[in-house]
Amino acid sequence: MLKNNYRLDIQGMRAIAVLLVFFAHANWPGFSGGFVGVDIFFVISGYVITQLLFNEYQHKGSISLQRFYARRLQRLFPLLLITIFVTSLLSYLVMIPLEQLAQYGSAKSAVLWLSNLFFINSNVDYFALSSKDNIYLHTWSLGVEEQFYLLWPLLILLSARLLPKSWSKQSALTVVIITVTLGSFLLLMHMTNKANNYAFYLMFTRAWQFGLGALILLLHNSKNKRHFYSQPNLAVESASLVGVALLVFATTMFNHHTAYPNWQVLLPTIGTALLLLPRYTHGFTIGKLLATKPLVYIGNISYSFYLWHWVLLVFGMRMVKYFPFMNSAFALFLTLVISIFTYHFIEIPFR
Repeated sequence: MLKNNYRLDIQGMRAIAVLLVFFAHANWPGFSGGFVGVDIFFVISGYVITQLLFNEYQHKGSISLQRFYARRLQRLFPLLLITIFVTSLLSYLVMIPLEQLAQYGSAKSAVLWLSNLFFINSNVDYFALSSKDNIYLHTWSLGVEEQFYLLWPLLILLSARLLPKSWSKQSALTVVIITVTLGSFLLLMHMTNKANNYAFYLMFTRAWQFGLGALILLLHNSKNKRHFYSQPNLAVESASLVGVALLVFATTMFNHHTAYPNWQVLLPTIGTALLLLPRYTHGFTIGKLLATKPLVYIGNISYSFYLWHWVLLVFGMRMVKYFPFMNSAFALFLTLVISIFTYHFIEIPFR
């Protein structure tokens, strides 16, 4: 499952995550809780970004913030900008002027990776029926991700500089991440019943999900535990199966009536963390399934897929009464085609 320093099974997990989100947004039966795909993405990002930053710090003794931010911007911004431009053009062609005006604030905040804060300020309920006409609704999670990318490397640097010199780099980082993870989760629990929109959209109430992914990475880097998670054994295999069960339960049993995020968010978050436990060895059954070529490829194009899917679903739902073929199945096909194109001709060239 490891190729060129990245885990193929993680790409498969990204594929599952983005497909779950699509199926939920398309209202396909059995996927009412597919919105938990975003939770999967958050945990994966915590693992992957911490691995990238921690490896650099271990080998070079520091982290180049300029290079890190430049790479994130170079990788993510061009496609985002093109998607917003095309989406704005489609809204001009399909929507009436009043509707177009209503999308302006969302579009502007999406460009700045501030959609989550804009939706908090505008009191946009993600699960409300009235929100389904917002063609930039899905960009809230991109805002959370980018705000995480902005602050996480600073946290890692501070943990190395402020904590006792006698501590190892891993010990210092582990203490800081555990503290942040617990603090963020407690903040989430505090805000869920008092200010649900803040609990849902705010990066600080989502940071614990990234933190959990980061802790799995540090567990893998532990000299005492590295071998245990790298070789087939019943404990890790069982943990992976429990992870799958938690994700299946959340996907099939959650819906727009579920109080979310509440304690229920633990299910997909812990489920994803358990799937990350096996450390890239081919002996793990779930890992081998996730590392199959079709899933890995969809994982590769998952950023493009995520950006395009909601736009095509929203406009497809508007047009289906005039063109019956423009249903959610057609939107899925079109999303795949456009995602493949933009991945190869926009994402890759700008990397």
